[in-house]
Amino acid sequence: MTRHFFYPFTESQPTQRNDHRSEIADYASAFWRRRKNSVRAKLQQVSGAGPWACPDDALICVLVCRNERRFLPSLLKHYRGLGVDRFVVVDDQSDDGTPDYLAAESDVDLWRSEKRFAESARGKIWRERLMALYGFGRWYINIDSDEYLVPPCAGITALTDYLRVLKEKGVCRVAAPMIDLYPEGALSEAIFDGRDGRMPWEIAPLFDAEGYSGIFEDSGAILRGGVRQRVFGTDMHLMKYPLIFWDRSCTLGASIHWPTPTSRNVTSEWGILLHFKVFSDMDERAEAIIENGQHMNDAAVYKTIRAHLKDEDEPVLHYDGSVPFSGPADLRRRGFLQSIVTKN
Repeated sequence: MTRHFFYPFTESQPTQRNDHRSEIADYASAFWRRRKNSVRAKLQQVSGAGPWACPDDALICVLVCRNERRFLPSLLKHYRGLGVDRFVVVDDQSDDGTPDYLAAESDVDLWRSEKRFAESARGKIWRERLMALYGFGRWYINIDSDEYLVPPCAGITALTDYLRVLKEKGVCRVAAPMIDLYPEGALSEAIFDGRDGRMPWEIAPLFDAEGYSGIFEDSGAILRGGVRQRVFGTDMHLMKYPLIFWDRSCTLGASIHWPTPTSRNVTSEWGILLHFKVFSDMDERAEAIIENGQHMNDAAVYKTIRAHLKDEDEPVLHYDGSVPFSGPADLRRRGFLQSIVTKN
């Protein structure tokens, strides 16, 4: 059954269980998928302590990256601040210094594969294999290198304490839409290279406070909107579940936007992912992604962005609904953060 919802939330979003499919079937499907992944992933550890040296209570962040060296200092700083103990990273043949930077970090386990991103089902095979290696029955943060999580507990309680309470309440996932941030002035002046210690939201501080459309389907929520749709005309699926309690029934499903068991995707807990694609080199980055040939639908989204930039070299990004990112308290007030554990 499809149901529309308003986002950001004008009132608390109730928990809604969806048991349209038995989790026994998910358990069996996940078992066979793990068997295949153990062969298909082709992962090799490059550096770091590895899964066997990772304590059972460690909070692990899993990510896949390619040529994202500029994000790494701020990304690691942000997630260390949230309490991440170990970063488990697959590098997809970067040539910008990413592997050397990560190999030098004591809390990073660096992995690589002879396969490419597209061959690994856009990274899903790698991620599932690593979460099997690092262990079941634990929480993971599952992100990309341009995504900065703001959990609904931010500024109220420690993330590890919050996750413990969620598990006690039987909540196994935290939803977090990708909210695109963009510069206030000219796009050409929004230069982010990660060299001066600034966080990306200091260069691109604005986001759309309205204009999102959401529906609940059997497999979970779908959300669209934001600057990439409003200005560049892309049809982006914004929903993700970056905080996930991983057990033997879990997979990343047909899409990373809808992990299985899908009955767990309807959750009371909503954070956001601060998402950064809109800088001065947006066109250059889109061109590199297209040439790399690893993204879905022949990188159609990035082709749309390039076509728009060709027509309008200095797009107008801000509008009346643009607001600056000022921290979790403001996001909570605006309805972007929701939780039954940490009341608004």
